[in-house]
Amino acid sequence: MITVGADVGKYKTKIKWRGGTQSHLSCVSTFRELRGDVPLDEQNLLVEYENQRFFVGDLADREGQNYLNSPDWHKSNTVTLINLFAAVSRIPDTDFSIVVGNPFGINTPKERERLKNTRKYNI
Repeated sequence: MITVGADVGKYKTKIKWRGGTQSHLSCVSTFRELRGDVPLDEQNLLVEYENQRFFVGDLADREGQNYLNSPDWHKSNTVTLINLFAAVSRIPDTDFSIVVGNPFGINTPKERERLKNTRKYNI
């Protein structure tokens, strides 16, 4: 098992593990059909979560219409999770644990409790 360090920032999502790093723009928007082929790569990402599709990274910034990023979203929200899923989906291993730093001082007591009691996800 490898350990992955993650930083889901307001501007960039970054992950690092022994042997590699990945990053992408922390922009998430709702999915819409596009005309023509859009290559999906490390900066143009598509994530499906809870039966919804989202553009992530440069693709969201360039093609998105309904941005989910806004000042009222907090670190424990769906946008953070989608950015994290997009990042770890590119790790060349399926057995890993994630370490995420969080400045708990900026979270409300309810948000802190929610972060401490996170669910396990199968990616």
